[in-house]
Amino acid sequence: MQDTERTAADGKQRGYVLLLTLVVLAAVMGLGLSMMTNVSSGRKIAAESRKGSQSRYAAESAIAMVINRTANSVDSNGYMVEFPSTTVNLYGHRVVVTSDMEANASGAERMDSIRTKFDLLTFRSYSNIEAVSTDTVNGSRARIRQRIAFDQYPIFQFATYWEGVMLLDPGSDMTINGRVHCNARVKLFPWAQLSLEDWFTSPCDIWNMRSGGSSSIRFKRVDGTLGSYITPPASFTPVDTPYYGGTKRMRIAYGNQVPIFKMPIGTRNAILIIQPKGVDDKGAAGFTESTSSKKQKFVYKADLIYRKRNAAGGLAKTWSRNLADGSEAAESAASTTNLNTSIVNPPGNPNPDLLYDYGDKTWMNASFVDVSRFFVASTVAADQVIYLEGRFNTVTAPATRDVFVLYNAGTLARNITFVSNCPIYIWGNYNKISTKSSAIAADIISVLSPGWSPSYVANTAVRNAQDDVINACLLGGVRRARVHPLWNDPADVNYYNWNQDDNASYSDRIGQPHNHMSLMEDWSDKTLTFTGSQVALWRCLYLTGLFRWNPDNNVYTQPNRNFNFDTRYNSLKNMPPGTPTVISPFNLDYYEIHEE
Repeated sequence: MQDTERTAADGKQRGYVLLLTLVVLAAVMGLGLSMMTNVSSGRKIAAESRKGSQSRYAAESAIAMVINRTANSVDSNGYMVEFPSTTVNLYGHRVVVTSDMEANASGAERMDSIRTKFDLLTFRSYSNIEAVSTDTVNGSRARIRQRIAFDQYPIFQFATYWEGVMLLDPGSDMTINGRVHCNARVKLFPWAQLSLEDWFTSPCDIWNMRSGGSSSIRFKRVDGTLGSYITPPASFTPVDTPYYGGTKRMRIAYGNQVPIFKMPIGTRNAILIIQPKGVDDKGAAGFTESTSSKKQKFVYKADLIYRKRNAAGGLAKTWSRNLADGSEAAESAASTTNLNTSIVNPPGNPNPDLLYDYGDKTWMNASFVDVSRFFVASTVAADQVIYLEGRFNTVTAPATRDVFVLYNAGTLARNITFVSNCPIYIWGNYNKISTKSSAIAADIISVLSPGWSPSYVANTAVRNAQDDVINACLLGGVRRARVHPLWNDPADVNYYNWNQDDNASYSDRIGQPHNHMSLMEDWSDKTLTFTGSQVALWRCLYLTGLFRWNPDNNVYTQPNRNFNFDTRYNSLKNMPPGTPTVISPFNLDYYEIHEE
C-alpha cells in the first residue's frame, strides 16, 4: 500500500517537473523567436536606412551638379542663368531636380549688391534647388532642398587690376580714382604727382620711393577725404603704417589680410580666356576643352566669330555664330558678304592689310575693322560679343602676324565687346559720343591717336599724336622691357614669372598701369583721356619688342594722362557684354524631407 502511494507521488512529482520543463522550454523558445524577430527587424531597418542614405546621396549629388552648372552659366549681361528642371540618373536612382532663381517684388531677378572688405563689390544671387531621388529598384525616396547663394565678382569693377609685379612710375602727373588691386608686390616710384583715390590692395608688400624732381604721392583716407601729397623716402620702403601721410587711416591694405583674387581656370594661365576653341594658354592647338574652360573663354560667349585665314588667291574671311550646344552654324553667303564690308582698308591706304609696329620694329598683317560699318552690317541688337580670330606664327615661314585695327569707332550703336587672340590696335576716338558699355580684350592693346596715318612705314620718324578719348574696359597683356631673350619663349619656365623685376642683368619692368596701352607716337603736350577699367592678367604672347618710355629709340613720348574709372561699372547690369566674372557658390540652408 505504501509502495503504491509512493509510486503515485513520484509520478505526480515527475509530471510537475515535466510540466515545468515544458513551460520553461516554451518560454525559452518564445524568447528565441522574439530575438530572431528583433534581429530580422533590425536588419530590415538597417537595410532601409542604407537605401535612404543612398537616395539622399543621389539627391545631394544632383544638387551639386546643378550648382556647378549654374555657377558656370551667366548671360551676356553677367546675370545668373536659371538651370531648367531636369531628370538625371545617378547610382541607380532617378533624380528630378528643379531650380528657382529668387525674384524681387517686381518679378525681376533678385540680386544684392554688397560692399565687402576693402570696398570690394560683391553681387549676390539666390537660388532654391530641390532634388527628389527615387531608387529605381527598391522604390526608396529622398527629398532634399537647398538655398544657395552665388557671389559674383566682375573683373571690371577695378580701375586697375594687375596679376603680376606692379611698378607704378609715371613720368607725368597721374590720378587713379578707382579701386586698385595687384596679386603680387607693388613698387610706387612716381616721377611726378601720383594720386591714389580709392582702396589700394595687395596680398604682398607695397613699397614706395621717390625718383627725384617733383615726385610726390597721396592716398585716400578711409573717411573719404584725400591725404596730403608727401615726398616718398629716398629708397624703397614698405608702406607700413595705416596713417601714411596724415593722422587718419588710409585706404591701403596689404599682406595676409588681403586675399589673392584669381580667375578660376585651374592650372592654366589666364590668357586662356582669349584663345580660340581647342587652343591652350600657350597658343597651341589640340587642347581638350572642359566645362570650366568653355565658361571662361570669350569665344564660347561670342555672338559672331570672324576668322581670318590665308587661302589660295588671297584671304578667306568667314563669319559664324555659336549655337546653344556650343557648335557653330555658318552664316549665309549674303550675310557673310555683308559683314565682310566692315573688314576694309581705310581709303587711300598705301599699305593695304599692313601696319608697322614701332615697338616690335616689324610689319604686321592687319585687318582693319570699320566699326561704324559693322553696326550697319549687323543690325541685330544681340550681336554684342564679337570674336576676331587670327594667327600669329613667327616660327614657320612665311611668318604670320595677324593683328586687328578698330577704327571709326567714336560712336557705338550698342553695348559691345571686341575680343581677339591676337593684338588689337585702337585707332582714333573710341566710344566718345553717347557712350555705351564696352570692352576690348586681346593679347595686347595698342592705341593710335586720331593723328596716326596708315601711310607710316619703318623710317617714318615724325609721328605726331593728337588728343584722344577712349571709353572702354581694357583686358590686355603686357610685355617686358630689356628682358632676357629666352624669357620671351612661352615654353620657358620664366615666361609667366612676373617676379623677376630686380634681376641685376635684365630688368623685368613690364608695361605698367600708366602704359598698359602701348603707344607709338610723339604725345608731347597731348592728352590721352581714358575712362574705364584696365586689367592685366597675362604676359602677351606675340609682341615681344622693346616697350618703355624711350624717345631715343623713336617708340613714343608720353602723353598727359587723364585716366578715370567709369563708375557705371559699379553696377553689374552695366558691365560690358561677356565680362569675366568669378562666381563663388555657398549653402545658406539645407532641408531634408524624409521619404520611404
